[in-house]
Amino acid sequence: MSETPSSGVRVKSIHARQLFGMYDHDIVLKPERTTIVFGRNGVGKTVMFKLTHALLSGEMAPMLDLLRYPYREFKVVLSDGSEVVAVRSEENDVAQVQLSYSPGVGGDATNCSINEGVFTKLAARLERHLPFHQVGPDRWRNDETGETMDALEVVSRWGDLGDGDVSQDMAEWKKLAGRNLPQTLLIQAQRLIRVGRASARTYLRQEGPAIRDTVSAYSADLKSRIDQTLAEYGREAQRRDQTYPQRLFQQASAPSGDGLMGQEEIIESLHALKRQQASYQALGILDEQTQGMALNEDQLLTDVYRAAMSVYVRDTQAKLKIVDNLAQRVRLLLDLMGEKFSNKALKIDPKTHDLVVESTHGKAQRLSVNALSSGEQHQLVLAYDLLFRTQPNTLVLLDEPELSLHVDWQERFLKDLKAVIDLVGFDALLATHSPYIINGHNELTVGLSVQVSADASR
Repeated sequence: MSETPSSGVRVKSIHARQLFGMYDHDIVLKPERTTIVFGRNGVGKTVMFKLTHALLSGEMAPMLDLLRYPYREFKVVLSDGSEVVAVRSEENDVAQVQLSYSPGVGGDATNCSINEGVFTKLAARLERHLPFHQVGPDRWRNDETGETMDALEVVSRWGDLGDGDVSQDMAEWKKLAGRNLPQTLLIQAQRLIRVGRASARTYLRQEGPAIRDTVSAYSADLKSRIDQTLAEYGREAQRRDQTYPQRLFQQASAPSGDGLMGQEEIIESLHALKRQQASYQALGILDEQTQGMALNEDQLLTDVYRAAMSVYVRDTQAKLKIVDNLAQRVRLLLDLMGEKFSNKALKIDPKTHDLVVESTHGKAQRLSVNALSSGEQHQLVLAYDLLFRTQPNTLVLLDEPELSLHVDWQERFLKDLKAVIDLVGFDALLATHSPYIINGHNELTVGLSVQVSADASR
């Protein structure tokens, strides 16, 4: 994904002209923040998603799709009136693309040119870091596997390692994407296998490409997120503990009533904090907390004691706020999976912070997330992508969400998606063949026609 733009701009509509030399498509995103694209196989649903991601992400490998697929013009219109356009042409069977960004109000337009030659040069530069060598004008051989590849395939796999070698135009476009364009997240139909890219020639020679199942990768990612959040929580707790006496003195010395919480407010806040801490412990995020300041309601009549409790309550609220966003997403993840899994529950091990599965029928057993069925894994991976790999106003491009889903799960998909959107605040664009996914929500649909463009023969 690209860096989060400061403007909070969103995608408004997407337009393709002469896609595959035949089709003109227009997708206007729905105000409900969920848009469903449907159409026959071959009209370009998946390619529309790939081109949108390529145009907005500014990332090397996705931008190859702007060269791979035939179209005349591809345009994304943003909520601030700006437009991002790719115009593709071929000369002597060599594809080139002119990219342009036109701001809605004020500012200068940005232009970028890419062609296959740029990627041929980058592939040649990548030879210095990776185990392959050039064997022809546009052919590279992998020294480990014997596989031959063209430049686009080389850069698609390892181009992220060569960002420093890209053209000035492409470097500027990547900066533009991070600064002005919405984030995109492309979730493709195959999501249970992840092929990692190694970063050093020696590692590749010894180990080869790392292939991991996605549920294991996401379990490790969640563990890392929890550990990082708790580290930040600990640093904040230490900082506040060290400055507590000074802040207590300042509160006690403040003019009468200034910043001092009332008796009922203190009591209600302490009960709320206790419930909040207990819920985070139940999720497996927080360890059991040591006993905090004891509540003595009689002493709350004194300003000194109220000052101490006021500082303590605000400190505890500030510390728990660090955990709150992560906890909300974890809770929804576990709730969504709990409603779908049969005779088992997804949990977080409170000691290791790993995702685990526990049986809820018969003798209790703890299983690895790899033991889930393919359908259950797809549900977990998809929910994790939406909850943890998105930021507000991201455009999530979701291809065939019905993959490996039982009909009952398909029918409730939009309800679950709305719950995640309400929490995270992204826009979802779905491509589906399933009437069960649509489930009567025809107001959210956009059809892609098979009618050939009038300009197709030109």
